[in-house]
Amino acid sequence: MTSTYFFHVCRLVLVALVLPPITLLAHEGPHSQTVSIPHLMVENLDASLAFYNSVLGFELTRPLGEPMPNQMAGDGDGMMRVMIVKAPASDTQFELVEWSNIPTNPQRLNIDDPGAFMMAIEVVDIEAMLEGARSLGLEILTEGDDYIVRGGVDKYAIIRDADGYTVELVERAAAPGQTGISNVGWFLSVENLDETVEFYNQAFGLEMATPGPARPTPEFVTSLFNNDELKTMRTARGTFPNTEFTLNFQEFTGRDRRKASGGVEDPGEALLLISVDNFPMALEKIAEFGGIVGLGPMSAELPEGVNYSWGHDPNGMLLRVSPAINQ
Repeated sequence: MTSTYFFHVCRLVLVALVLPPITLLAHEGPHSQTVSIPHLMVENLDASLAFYNSVLGFELTRPLGEPMPNQMAGDGDGMMRVMIVKAPASDTQFELVEWSNIPTNPQRLNIDDPGAFMMAIEVVDIEAMLEGARSLGLEILTEGDDYIVRGGVDKYAIIRDADGYTVELVERAAAPGQTGISNVGWFLSVENLDETVEFYNQAFGLEMATPGPARPTPEFVTSLFNNDELKTMRTARGTFPNTEFTLNFQEFTGRDRRKASGGVEDPGEALLLISVDNFPMALEKIAEFGGIVGLGPMSAELPEGVNYSWGHDPNGMLLRVSPAINQ
């Protein structure tokens, strides 16, 4: 789906593609076959659901259960509680994961920090949602701690949730038939857009064009985040092959940034599960183009017979890569 934030940012920034789109017709490297719904690690699942379910209106897909033994990674003594939530009347889902009984390293990234993960959604009643966020003690980032109006009619606001994930809300004046929440888009902030585009093209077969040069961040965006230190920005957008999952990439410059450095247990760290048609080559490309294979500070070789690998993209985004089922 087209994200409202992405659409308006692109129109404002007028990013020029200085090279023709990259095509991968002759590319013999790996391609994604499936991509999971985003997994967001949280410190307190109840607090997260108070926001995403009670305030924003995402629906629970099942009753909330008790913590269960570790089924993902990390310390073997860890316990997990998970909940998949979905947008009403759409297929958009994501998973909230709470770890307990083990040490964690909360990330709490700013929007310009590489690895920061952001959701952009259209809503019906932005004022009620902002009031609900305030009642939970969440931070409204937008200038004036309230929504701003663009074009005289549409309302925009940015909320930072309890774990530092950024959520953009937009209420359109003309949205016939719209109810609740809709049109959800996903964004990843990056350290270097050129390197990130090359990484995802080479490791997973995306066909993103070479990014254009950075341009001054539009006043609308600095007001939206209430941050005039966001001096420049540029964006890219890619859909993983054989899937409908689209990820928007955004690069900000202007102040010191802190790259995500979390693991699978750490609140504020986002995760994608990706299956590929050439697993060994995907791992080679991840390491070659700036990512990390494994959960350590440097890439590691997998033990023989292992059929999946944890890793990070060049921005600290957490990945779990595996062969496609039919491989």
